[in-house]
Amino acid sequence: MATVGYDASADPEMELLSDEELEREAEGYKEQGNAHYIKKAYTEAFSYYSKAIDMCPKNASYYGNRAATLMMLSRYREALEDSQQAVRLDDAFMKGHLREGKCHLLLGNAMAASRCFQKVLELEPDNSQAQQEMKNAESILEYERMAEIGFDKRDFRMVVFCMDRALESASACHRFKVLKAECLALLGRYTEAQSVASDILRMDSTNGDALYVRGLCLYYEDCIDKAVQFFVQALRMAPDHEKARLACRNAKALKAKKEEGNQAFKEGGFEEAYELYSDALTIDPNNIKTNAKLYCNRATVGSKLKKLEQAIEDCTKAIKLDESYIKAYLRRAQCFMDTEQYEEAVRDYEKVYQTEKTKEHKHLLKAAQLELKKSKRKDYYKVLGVEKNATEDEIKKAYRKRALMHHPDRHSGASAEVQKEEEKKFKEVGEAFTVLSDPKKKSRYDGGHDLEDDDMNMDFDANNIFKAFFGGPGGFSFEDVPVLRESCLLVKKLVIQPCSIHIYAKMPDNDGGQGPKSTFSTYMAEGEQLFHKGEYGKATESYSAALILKPDDKNCLVARSKCYVKLGESAKALKDADASLKEDGFFFKGLHQKAEALYTMGDFEFALVFYHRGHRLRPELQDFRLGIQKAQEAINNCVGSPSSVKLENKSALSFVHKVEDLKMAQQKYLVHPLKKVQRKQDQEMPKNERTAKQLLSELYADKEYLEKLLKDEDLIKGKTRSGEHLQELIFTCISYLDTRTEFWRQQKPIYARQHDRQLQQRQWSHHHLPSDPTCNVLRNLEKINAALNAGNAESSLKKAREVLKNVQGWSEDVLPNRTEVLGHLYSCLGNTALGNALMDLGDMDKALDNHLKDLELAKQGQVKLMDSKSRALDNIGRVYARTGKFQQAIEAWEEKVCLLRSGLEKAWLFHEIGRCYLELKQYVEARDYGTQSLGAASDICDEKWQLNASVLVAQAELKLGNFKTSVLLFEKALDLAK
Repeated sequence: MATVGYDASADPEMELLSDEELEREAEGYKEQGNAHYIKKAYTEAFSYYSKAIDMCPKNASYYGNRAATLMMLSRYREALEDSQQAVRLDDAFMKGHLREGKCHLLLGNAMAASRCFQKVLELEPDNSQAQQEMKNAESILEYERMAEIGFDKRDFRMVVFCMDRALESASACHRFKVLKAECLALLGRYTEAQSVASDILRMDSTNGDALYVRGLCLYYEDCIDKAVQFFVQALRMAPDHEKARLACRNAKALKAKKEEGNQAFKEGGFEEAYELYSDALTIDPNNIKTNAKLYCNRATVGSKLKKLEQAIEDCTKAIKLDESYIKAYLRRAQCFMDTEQYEEAVRDYEKVYQTEKTKEHKHLLKAAQLELKKSKRKDYYKVLGVEKNATEDEIKKAYRKRALMHHPDRHSGASAEVQKEEEKKFKEVGEAFTVLSDPKKKSRYDGGHDLEDDDMNMDFDANNIFKAFFGGPGGFSFEDVPVLRESCLLVKKLVIQPCSIHIYAKMPDNDGGQGPKSTFSTYMAEGEQLFHKGEYGKATESYSAALILKPDDKNCLVARSKCYVKLGESAKALKDADASLKEDGFFFKGLHQKAEALYTMGDFEFALVFYHRGHRLRPELQDFRLGIQKAQEAINNCVGSPSSVKLENKSALSFVHKVEDLKMAQQKYLVHPLKKVQRKQDQEMPKNERTAKQLLSELYADKEYLEKLLKDEDLIKGKTRSGEHLQELIFTCISYLDTRTEFWRQQKPIYARQHDRQLQQRQWSHHHLPSDPTCNVLRNLEKINAALNAGNAESSLKKAREVLKNVQGWSEDVLPNRTEVLGHLYSCLGNTALGNALMDLGDMDKALDNHLKDLELAKQGQVKLMDSKSRALDNIGRVYARTGKFQQAIEAWEEKVCLLRSGLEKAWLFHEIGRCYLELKQYVEARDYGTQSLGAASDICDEKWQLNASVLVAQAELKLGNFKTSVLLFEKALDLAK
C-alpha cells in the first residue's frame, strides 16, 4: 500500500542513516502514532504509522497497527491489504491474522474469515475473541444459506430478516445490502430499498448492483423512462449483469405495449386495446403499480364493450395490487351502478369520499345512495316490463298486456296457491300503473322519494282500473262504452286525488281530537322496535295506532297479540288472533298466535288443535313442531302419561275440586287471616312446602315475607298513599303467588320431571337407535366439546365414552361418516384425559392411546380425513411435550408440517418444534425453526407469535454465544410486548 504524503526514497538523508538509526526513527513514529490512536485521532495516527512503515517496510507490527487504524476509519479493504502484508512478513503474527479475519468478516467473506480465525486458534487455542468471531462467521454462513433458500421460494421477508442478522456482523458487505435492497423492492418497500442503494452508491458510485436496485425501484413505481436509464448505466458498469438486462428489456416492452393500448383506445379500437392491455399484463407480474393501472385500463375498455363483470373483476385485481388506487374504485363503482349492484357501489364511493373529499365524489356517493334507496322499493318498471324511459303509450300497452295475463278470472281453474299468486301480481300491476301513469307521482318515484311517507300511497281497486281498459272481466265491448267512460272518470279521480283517504285519516275530528299523525308502516316499524326492546305496553299502543289506519291488517293484529301475551293479557291476545283469521282462516301466523294465546290461558288441548292445523299448512316451520311438542307435554303433565298413570273415578275431578277449594280458601282468608295462616302452617306437610319452594324458586322467600307481614296487626291496618288497604294488597300478592304455583305445577310438576328423567334413562339403557343417527351424534359431540371447553373434563369424558360405545355398535350404513366420528370421539377422549392430567400425569398414557387410535382411523380414511390426521398428530405431539418426551413430540409435529394450511398454524407449529429442540439443547435447530416461525408470523402480521418466535430465536442465539444478536432479538420482543 502506498504511503500518503511522504516518499522515503526521495529523501537523501535517509540514505545516509544506518539501519539502527532507521529503526529508532521508525519506533519514534510508531510511538507518536500510538499516542494519536489512543486519543482517537485516527487520521494523524495513520500518517505516523505510514512514516514508520516507510522507515522499516519489513516490520509486521507497523502494518498491523496501520490496519487497526484503517479499520477504525471504516476503510476495511485497505485494512485487509495491510493485515495480509503483516502476516506475509510474520506468519506467527497472531494479531495480524485476527485483523485479517475481522476485515474479511466485515466485508462479508465468512469463509476466508473462518480460515483466519482458525489460524489464530492454532497459535493461541484459548483466544476468546477468535472463538467468538468464529461463531459469528458460522452464523453469517447459515444466514446466507437461509437467504438463498428464501429467495428461491420468493420468501422475500425471510431474506430481509436474514440479511439484517448477517449485517450485524458484516456491516460493510455491499453484497448483503444489495440483496436486502432488492428484496425490499420486490416487497413494495421502495423508499427503504432506495435508501439502502443510495448509501452504497455514495461509497461506490460504480456499483452495478446498486444501480440495478435504484432502477428496479423506479420501474416498480411506474417511472419507466428513469428506470431504463439506471438499467443502462448498470450494464455499462457491469456488462454481464443479467438481471439488469432482463429488467431493461421488460421495461421497454411494457412501456411500448401500454402506449399502443392507449393509442388504440383513443382511436376507438376497443377490442384491440383490450388485447394489448392483456398482453402487457403478462410481461412482468412483479410490477405491481403498472399492472394495477393496466388492469384499470382494461376495465375501462371492458365497460365500453359491455363486459361489465370482467371489468369489475379487473378493478378488484387493481385494488388488490394497490389499495390506494382511487381510479380503480371509481371505475368499479360505476360498473356496479351499471349492473344495479347499488350496495357495492355505495361502499366503493364511500371509500373514495373518505380518501378524497371533493364535491364530485360527494355527488357520486349521493347518486349511488339514491339508487340504492330506489332499488329497495318495488320496481314498477319491472312489474310492467318496460324501460325506465318508456312513454305513456308504452306504459298503457304494457299494463293491458300484464293485466290480462294475471287477471284472477283467467286462473279460476288453477290451484289455490296459483290463484293467490296471480291475484297478488294483478294487484302489483295495478299499483304500478297507478304510479307510472301519473306524471307527478312518476316524477317523485323516479326521484327516489318515499311515496308512502309523502302521503301518496293510496288504496285502490285493481279491478276498477282493469275495467277502465277492458270494460269488465268479460273483455272490452262497444256496447259497454258508458261503463268504460264511467270507469275512466273513476281512474282519473283516483289519480288526481290520490291522498284523500289518508288526508281524511289525519284530519282532526269534530271533538277536537287528533287521529294518527304518522303512516301505517311507521307505526308498524315503531311497534316492532319497541317489542324487541321489551317495551310491550308501548308497542301495543303503536300497533293500535296502526290498526286505526288499517283495522283488518292481519300482520298487525298478530303483532299486537304477541304483545298481549307478553303482558299476560291472554284474552285480548286471543281476540286479536281470532280477528287475524276472520278473512283468511288459513293465515298461518294467525293460527300460530291463536295456539300460543290458548296455551298461555292453560287451554292446552285447543292449543294443540291449532298447532296441528298450522303444521299441516306449513310443515317446514319449526314453530309449529315445537308448539305441538310443548302442548303435548303440558297435557301429559296435567293428567299424567297414559303409560304411567292409572285413572280412577274418585279422582277424576280432583283438579276442578282443587280450584274450587282454592277459591273458598281465599274467601276464608279474607275473613280470618291470622287464624287461617296459623291453621295452614299447622296442616301443611313438609313435602308440599318443598314442592312449593322448588316451583316458586326465589319468589318463595317473598311469599314467606308477605305471610310474616300478616302477623303484624298494626301494619295490616294501615293504608298506602293511594288509599289502598295494606291487608288487601298483601292478600292479593299471596293469592297471585298461589295461583302461579298451581299453574307451574300443571306445566311441569315435580313427579312428572322425575318420571321424564327415568323414561330418558330407560330409553338410553335399551340402546334404541335414534331416528337420525348423524344429528344425534352431532348434538352429543357439541355437548362433549362444550363440557371440555368449560373445563368439565370428567363430564366430557363420561359422555364421550357413552357415545363411543353406541357408535362402535353401528355400521357404515347407519352412520356413513362413522370413521370420522370415531376419530373425533377418540380425540375428545384424549383431550379429556389430558385435561385431567394437568396436575397429575397419571392419565397421559390413556390420552396418548386415544390420540393414536384417532391417527390410525385418519390414516385409514386417506385424503378424506387429512384434517383428522393433522388434529391427531397435533394432539400426540402435545401429549409427548407435556410428558417431557420432546424427541417424540418433534417427530409427530414434523410429520404434521406437510399438512399445514394457514400462516397462524405454521407460526405456532414451528415455534413448538423449536421449543422442543431448545429443551433438547439442539440450539441450531431451535434457531432455525424459530426463524421459520418468525417469518410465518411476519407474513400474517401476528404480533403475538412474532413476540414468541423472537424470544425463542433470542434464547437459541444466547445459547450459541451470539450475544449481540440475542440482545437485538430480545429488544425486538420487548418492543412487541410493549
